[in-house]
Amino acid sequence: MLQNAPQKTGGAACSPQGRARQITARTSNGVHFERPVLPNGVESQEAWDVHLASLEEALQPVGAWEKLCVYRIALSAWKHFRLVRHELSLVAETISNPANEFKTEYDDDYVHAGDVAEVLARSEASLEGELSRMRDLVPRIQSLSTDGDNVIFTAVERRQILSAIIEQLSSRTGEGEDAEEDDSAELVDEEAVGDDAEPISVAVGNEDAVTVSAVQLREELGQIAAANGWAPGEAIDELVTRLEESIRTRQHRLRLARTHIGACLIPDERNVNRLALYERQLDAASRRYLNDLYRAQALRLGQPVAAPIAVDVNVVGESNNDLH
Repeated sequence: MLQNAPQKTGGAACSPQGRARQITARTSNGVHFERPVLPNGVESQEAWDVHLASLEEALQPVGAWEKLCVYRIALSAWKHFRLVRHELSLVAETISNPANEFKTEYDDDYVHAGDVAEVLARSEASLEGELSRMRDLVPRIQSLSTDGDNVIFTAVERRQILSAIIEQLSSRTGEGEDAEEDDSAELVDEEAVGDDAEPISVAVGNEDAVTVSAVQLREELGQIAAANGWAPGEAIDELVTRLEESIRTRQHRLRLARTHIGACLIPDERNVNRLALYERQLDAASRRYLNDLYRAQALRLGQPVAAPIAVDVNVVGESNNDLH
């Protein structure tokens, strides 16, 4: 066999770009990277170039050694930014997907993973806005028991109010087991109240919804209550009570979710120790190379530079303190 015969390869002809891709694909850690930028779009070469250039402009290195010191300082800072991103991802994952349910010390309620995700997705400002709209709806519903004929409801609010009235009246009569099926539901048109209607909530983004007068809604509530043998005022009062309880529940869940998020802002002990170790190592490297840079610059400018001092520290103590 000829030793100088060309080797068969399983892929296309080798090129500088192909070899670079092969090296990147075979890399399992960042120890042997010629560039400190993680591949596959994880980090940006442009961002690294700007980072290094800004430090070179600030520290003004001259010569290969000073430039190497600045490079190592920039590298330590770059890894520190990477460490910060890692810590942020740990905290975000803990908040979004908590391993355990969170229980406060003052009550028996829990914050579940779904509750926390809802708070994060909709934001606290959005929830506060919804609570404000719910508080606004309470007095308007109460006006249905009086002569508040000038009050206006949207078609969506009408649908939700009638659905809630039907549900609560059905639950008070044994969930309608002995009542005629759909007697009360027929009093509300099917397009307005569907099978998937929510018990009570406040819709968002229905500015162009059709409005309904309090007179019409009061008449419909009276028909539904009469079909179930209840006074209209009693049904409205119970609906207001349920809405107020819903407001208190949402406020309570929001407080618990905020408490849970606050409790997750620090990673667990194992991650804290690991992050602290890396941070101490990076800080030590930055101080060491910054000191080397200052010494090199002082020497270049003809300033006296003291020799490095090596200090040996021996700790001696009593054996019962585990110090030797």
